[in-house]
Amino acid sequence: MERVTQQTFSKALHTLPALLEQLRTDPDDAMLRYRAAFARGDGVWWPMGDTWNARHQLPTQDIAGWLQTAR
Repeated sequence: MERVTQQTFSKALHTLPALLEQLRTDPDDAMLRYRAAFARGDGVWWPMGDTWNARHQLPTQDIAGWLQTAR
């Protein structure tokens, strides 16, 4: 994002133990659940051919491509 936007962003490291502790106190926080899933290393995965976009022949792009077209 910084390369494309020429802006500096702050970054924070969220360790798995810290995320799990936060989830213990706030189990309904969807963003925490998402972060914890990817921090565990198993994340969410599905075949690209099974996605709604693929079934409808809609192209996808990475964040750099999206940022360049969204300017």
